[in-house]
Amino acid sequence: IALGERLATLAFAERPSVAMHEQTVKAQSFMLHAMRHAMGGDAALLCNGLSQGVLPPLCKAVEAEAQSASHESEPQWFATRILFATLQAALPPVESPSMDPLHPALVLWKEHWSYVDAALMQWPQSPETEQPAVAAIEAITAAAQALPLCLPDVLSLLARSAAKHEMPDLELNALRAVSNGVRCPPMNAGQSADIVAGAISSAVEAELSQQAELLESPSTLAAFFQLLSDAVRPSPLGTAGAGPCADQLRPKMLERCALMGRCLALVPLGLQDCTSESATASMLRFMGNLVGNEEKLPKNAPHRAFVVAMLPELCASLCHALATLQHLTALDEGLVAAAELLLRLASALPEELPAALSAGIGQSHVSAWSGGQLQRHIGNRASYPKQTDWLEEFQQIVCELQREHRKVSH
Repeated sequence: IALGERLATLAFAERPSVAMHEQTVKAQSFMLHAMRHAMGGDAALLCNGLSQGVLPPLCKAVEAEAQSASHESEPQWFATRILFATLQAALPPVESPSMDPLHPALVLWKEHWSYVDAALMQWPQSPETEQPAVAAIEAITAAAQALPLCLPDVLSLLARSAAKHEMPDLELNALRAVSNGVRCPPMNAGQSADIVAGAISSAVEAELSQQAELLESPSTLAAFFQLLSDAVRPSPLGTAGAGPCADQLRPKMLERCALMGRCLALVPLGLQDCTSESATASMLRFMGNLVGNEEKLPKNAPHRAFVVAMLPELCASLCHALATLQHLTALDEGLVAAAELLLRLASALPEELPAALSAGIGQSHVSAWSGGQLQRHIGNRASYPKQTDWLEEFQQIVCELQREHRKVSH
């Protein structure tokens, strides 16, 4: 305990604001974690020490920083970042999350939540570092895992912040991390899925309302579809409980048919001449996860109707992407996502896919022979003992499609 108190003294020794710099933040963060370790996991002692002696002057420094930030071209937010690092250091270990509503760390976080809210909703961000949002999001992402009772507040704040910013890459990525990190148990799977689905839907609605800006930002488009892809991710075939919120999030998202249909309709627009490998892969993976595993899609599946209705347009955009996007000739995540999508569609909609795929191939300006080769290869997946062998031949077919398309185009 004495060592912990000594580390606290070193970490928060009073110093003029002009003396603070990037290394100050890092050094104090290291000392905070060393202090927590030295106090032997005594949460009450740690939080009481922070609340009594450390946080009051630090909060004053943060408030002064916030007042001056609006007059600075590149605010650094050193004190604010230290505040969030301090709150993060007070959290219980991630491997031992606490559901205690009276846990000292939870009380401490509630007392200082207004600073987190202000960092994302009110205070100006640094154009260069995106602080203090980066530090705030890192802290609340950790809080959602260590203190699951924080989850509703964390998700609500992230959704509101995403709606407030034109390119909310940070918030969308954080929503994805928090959603994937929900543990069931100790959290109730159904209740958690309701909360997560509500927050994701709110953020997605906000992005769809500024569709033009979304399509012009490859990184935001990638974050948007990565979030959606994980939200509808099913457990691997033959397993259960491996999807988000123990498989409860996927049905909560799929029952939002109008919203999912609008997201799916965005894919052909986003795929058109997409130069971002990450954005391409995330859109393809979203479509694949939306369809489900390699099994027939039930007639009563809530998303079947809009998937079938959009299948011709989706196949046309997919074939165009395979024939034109050079990064899809490399055996990496984009090509793998395209292959998985085609295989899942073939299993889910065996009657509907052939005609839609033929029409899509026809619109891609490639020969009927090459198009037929692609269709035969999809149908022959079961004859390949190794998936890698099937993928390598799929890669060769895509390369041939692109060679033909270039000849026709020139």
